[in-house]
Amino acid sequence: MKKVLLTAFALVLSVSLAMAQSNNSTIDVQGDDNKNTVDQQGFSNTSDIDHVKTGAGDDASDNIISVTQVGDFNNAKYNGTGGDLNEATTTQDGNGHRTEFLVRGDGNTFNADVDGNVGGGQYSGNQSRWRVGSAFPGSADGNQIDLVQNGQNNDATGNIDGDYNSIDVDQIGDNNLVGYNWYSTTGFTVEGNDNEAKVLQNGDDNETIMAQNGFSNSTDVQQMGDSNTAEVAQDGDYNSTVLDQQVGDQRFVQRMTAGDRNEVTANQNGGTGNNAVLEFWGSDNKVTVDQAGNDNSLFFDLQGAGGTVNNNTVDLDQTGNDNLISGSIRGASDGNEVDVAQNGNNNTASSSGLFAQDGVFIIGNTNDVDITQDGDGNITENRIEGDLNTALINQDMGGNTSTYDAMGDSNAATVNQLSAGNLSTISQMGSGNAASVNQN
Repeated sequence: MKKVLLTAFALVLSVSLAMAQSNNSTIDVQGDDNKNTVDQQGFSNTSDIDHVKTGAGDDASDNIISVTQVGDFNNAKYNGTGGDLNEATTTQDGNGHRTEFLVRGDGNTFNADVDGNVGGGQYSGNQSRWRVGSAFPGSADGNQIDLVQNGQNNDATGNIDGDYNSIDVDQIGDNNLVGYNWYSTTGFTVEGNDNEAKVLQNGDDNETIMAQNGFSNSTDVQQMGDSNTAEVAQDGDYNSTVLDQQVGDQRFVQRMTAGDRNEVTANQNGGTGNNAVLEFWGSDNKVTVDQAGNDNSLFFDLQGAGGTVNNNTVDLDQTGNDNLISGSIRGASDGNEVDVAQNGNNNTASSSGLFAQDGVFIIGNTNDVDITQDGDGNITENRIEGDLNTALINQDMGGNTSTYDAMGDSNAATVNQLSAGNLSTISQMGSGNAASVNQN
């Protein structure tokens, strides 16, 4: 122990002599063979490195920590509690940046490259705080965090409780947010093992809030432009979410609960003000969303009251402006396929507004719904209850209205409205029914 204390003192002394007088660096070492390097250029920079033992078996040894600060009013902190073989590299270039890693575990790797905010004051730069492992349930091992912040007032905050998770965050611009703010105790949360998350924010005022609870979940979020919002929560295993938001002012919310092997791919580009909300409980569901235009909205539920839905495929495509899709697949409903395509303006696959859950409503098994709206001002409502139902709705030109309601087994309906201003209403109750409507 005497040798360790002398080594720690020598480190503090050598660092202090290399710094400008107004900078401050503190290193507290309670383990063996830790390597700490601090380089400070500027004034009023602060660096704090701690390696703390927690009890028998917690050596706090063989950690490698490097801090480089070029600028003024920067703050870097590494707090390792009873961990071995951790590596952390923090580079702060500019003014007013604050970066913290609070670590309880072994073999974790952290890289933070923070740049921008030349001429700013204290806490005016980029902020980042990551907690890895907690006292309860225990340590987190083998995790990797790579962080790039280039601009000012960007904030990335997160918690990891699990092993071998990978986090990659790139923020280029100003006022971007990943997780919650600096003072939040939740933030970007990962609980489980082998999860992967990538976030790229290139622009200003973008926001990503994410939680992955389970194993081997994957999330890839790209936000290009300004004022985009993404919220992703995956509760289960082997779920995948890929989101691409372009131009700006897009909103995406997706939640999965207690489901495995679900796939979500969403593209919001070519316009502004698009809104997509997806929620589902179940496994092996596949949802694809494409929104190109302005102020389009869609909602899909894909869940049952106390039940789950499995093996469903949903493809939602909106091209144009002010289109709306609202619907759900509810109950113990498996193997459904829903395709909705809106190409034009002011088309509605619902009787009312967002969250109405009546645009495409399915209760049953192996139902197929295919809706195509080309033109402007088309309206369709659909409701299916039963088994083996099939609906095919085509609306062209504009101003068409179709209402379809089926209850029973083996029902089939086809509606083609290929000119403007047509009205079609079909209601089927019973078994073995078929209907075909052509309006040209």
